[in-house]
Amino acid sequence: MSEELVNHYKADEREVGFLLFEQFRLQDLLGRGPYADFTEADARLILSEGLKFAIHEVGPLNGYADRLGCVYDPKSGAVTVPPLLKDLQRKYVENGWHGLRAPAVYGGQGAPYSLALAVSEFFAGACSAWAMYNGLTHGAAHLIEVFGTEEQKSLFCPKLYGGEWMGTMCLTEPGAGSEVGRSQTRAAPQPDGTHLIQGVKCFISGGEHDFTDNIVHMALARIEGAPGGTKGLSLFIIPKRRIRPDGTLGEPNDVRCRGIEKKMGINASATATLNFGDEDRCQGLLLGREENKGIAQMFQMMNEARIGTGLQALATASSAYLNALAYARQRVQGKRFEDIASGRRGASVRIIEHEDVRRMLVEMRSKVEGGRALALKLAIHLDRARTVEDAAGGADLARVDLLTPLVKAYLSDQAFRVAELAIQTYGGYGYIRDYPVEQYCRDIKIQSLYEGTNYIQALDLVGRKLNQDGGEPLRRLLTEIEAFATRLKEHPALGGESARLGEASAAVGRFALQYLEFMRSGRIRQIPLTATRFLEALAETVIGWLLLEGATVAHEALAAQAEGSREFHFYAGKLHVARFFARNVLPGAAFKARLAAEADTSALDIAEEQFPLDGLD
Repeated sequence: MSEELVNHYKADEREVGFLLFEQFRLQDLLGRGPYADFTEADARLILSEGLKFAIHEVGPLNGYADRLGCVYDPKSGAVTVPPLLKDLQRKYVENGWHGLRAPAVYGGQGAPYSLALAVSEFFAGACSAWAMYNGLTHGAAHLIEVFGTEEQKSLFCPKLYGGEWMGTMCLTEPGAGSEVGRSQTRAAPQPDGTHLIQGVKCFISGGEHDFTDNIVHMALARIEGAPGGTKGLSLFIIPKRRIRPDGTLGEPNDVRCRGIEKKMGINASATATLNFGDEDRCQGLLLGREENKGIAQMFQMMNEARIGTGLQALATASSAYLNALAYARQRVQGKRFEDIASGRRGASVRIIEHEDVRRMLVEMRSKVEGGRALALKLAIHLDRARTVEDAAGGADLARVDLLTPLVKAYLSDQAFRVAELAIQTYGGYGYIRDYPVEQYCRDIKIQSLYEGTNYIQALDLVGRKLNQDGGEPLRRLLTEIEAFATRLKEHPALGGESARLGEASAAVGRFALQYLEFMRSGRIRQIPLTATRFLEALAETVIGWLLLEGATVAHEALAAQAEGSREFHFYAGKLHVARFFARNVLPGAAFKARLAAEADTSALDIAEEQFPLDGLD
């Protein structure tokens, strides 16, 4: 390996395996329903081989991809990716990773979602900019699989799931941002059943590249005469190149890249502006047969992308933490505080022996492991919904809906803070490009902005998710947490944390009820003002529950381990991490609920003119 290709990627396969097989017991779902052909041995092998591919094939290209980035040719509109990424993509497809979660009918393996998500974490953590292309492609394929006509499914799904073509999601337009209902892209019906598309989409991840000969854009547009706003939007399949009836590629489809963004991070992910129909020849296919259903259909891909966004942030943060841990174990600097305080001439020590470094390391670890538990818990609910009876499956799907904004928003916010702490752990070296954590920090930041900013996720949670089924999904979740907290009181090692978890759960319940009071009293602006805090409080409560639940599993396994062995330290460490989160992070949930009840209006009372810009306008 040349000096240019340095592999900094680190992952914790043992922790992922613990969550999948010891805490969440994926094996209980294997051998059933759509996973009838999978065994625990199969799943463990896939996990291990996925990590090997991430370490040996993907990881060495992360810094290389960041330095080279994507190159845009203004004359042709073409975008080229770093050449070695094209070789990586070929290996990824040839080795079957692209089809891991794809249905068998389209040549995929049909793996459980939780297993595929765990493997995806390895790939995203090793090179997030590259991994994005494949996540969006799978989302586009799944959209067509669920809502497309039989002809559309047969034409597009095998190519997308098989990695021969790639896909995108096209929502955002210049000036409209997240206000999708302001879309100006038009669709004119044609006699042959197609539509001529005309409009501009911006910030399109993977909008143009040279990985494949064809890119399938899933784009929202308004058919002539349709209502305004989101209710009048339809969803169209718009290939970069037209497709002949026999499935071969025809002429270019009047989709032109007008530039790619120069960004803070993920430089090898082409964030493109796309012009559709500059020459009035852009042909789109209405997804399925129903008009004006575009937003409802696109929500499927958006929600998948939101989960993927949170996972990508977590994956990068995990490697940032593990790199900081490795550095702290070998970097010698400074003397112990007790030696300095007592005037002793102690020797310089590794920085992991300094109290504040230890605090940062355990904070990073608790947020990474807690965030991973949250993401995989969501995935397990989805897998369970596919293997159980309808009524129980409906409850699992409701839980997925409730957890999705938490995965997207809380994980991406906290991942950025983990990366910042990783830089702080390195000290000045963390700020320079000789070490990987500065790139991790740059790459992570976009995740809190993608797929709707995290404020939008909070509004989705309090404005839509809390009211579903009369609030039953939240009540069911809090009841489950409170029941666990009650049982935890009797635990010999973790009973002391029961009160903290119970207080957090009760506080979240009060927080939710507070919104009814805001509505009744006419203080409706308090709802958006506190929505982000509510999301954080709920996420911290769920993560605290999952970490403590995992710690009880670890405590039970600890008794069978030889003291001082690797497994002994693994299980014992999980108890300490759960205690740290319960004692240092979880109390914040009750504090946020108290702040909401105080209904402070200072942020609203200050007039716009009282933000001074004198002389700067």
